[in-house]
Amino acid sequence: MNKLRLFFLSALAIHFSMLSAQVVTEKGVGTVELSGRTCSGGKPSDRKLHLEAIEKAKVSGWSKYTAKFSPDKSEAYINNESTFLGNLDNYVTEYIVLDANCSKTDRVYTVVVRVSINEARVNADLKTESGASEIKADLKGQGIVVLVVPRKTDSAEIFQDRVTNQTQRQASVEVDEMISEDAGSVSITESSTEREAITTGGKTTRKATQRTYSIGDLNDADAQINNILSKLGMRTFSSSRLENMASSRFGYAPFFEGCP
Repeated sequence: MNKLRLFFLSALAIHFSMLSAQVVTEKGVGTVELSGRTCSGGKPSDRKLHLEAIEKAKVSGWSKYTAKFSPDKSEAYINNESTFLGNLDNYVTEYIVLDANCSKTDRVYTVVVRVSINEARVNADLKTESGASEIKADLKGQGIVVLVVPRKTDSAEIFQDRVTNQTQRQASVEVDEMISEDAGSVSITESSTEREAITTGGKTTRKATQRTYSIGDLNDADAQINNILSKLGMRTFSSSRLENMASSRFGYAPFFEGCP
């Protein structure tokens, strides 16, 4: 059973790392020659040149992204670079034009874009396309338990701050006395100064927010994770199947009771 627990925890770790799909952003620059064309409204009069510059900028941003790959990942990418470049729109989910300059003097048009790249899909396709690479060989044919519980916040109770204040007062009085004497009389003059020092302090306490979650579409979540794992050559089976195996083969009581 210890092996089953270790296997299950490892499966969950892989599962949740894949679900936290990262979207990576990079800046890219694309430049095209006007070739006899002119500028109109800050862009080439020929719209095709505008689109060509954007495509070059997208490739530039993609190249910056792939340049940061680890050695093993870079090797797998280089072997399939033409495939990725030919299907770049599968990985660049969106782009934003940050700046554009149409120069009549230099006869060039330059755009700067920020591209968003679906890194989860890149990693999955790298493992698929790498064939017999070590990246895929470690996962192909392996079984993994899938337990997906998509959730979203339904309501949240936010508590007000509880403030505790403390004040310390310290008073003091200083008295000055002056005696004056002449031939006929003696006079005594007194003056007093009263001072008060106030020290304040306290603390603030806030209870943790209490959230209520609602369960999302389980079938859709299962389909997404299975689609990713199948590209890696992995076999998936549900948590209920693991529970049945543990119960029928090892005599353990159900341990997923209450799970969706």
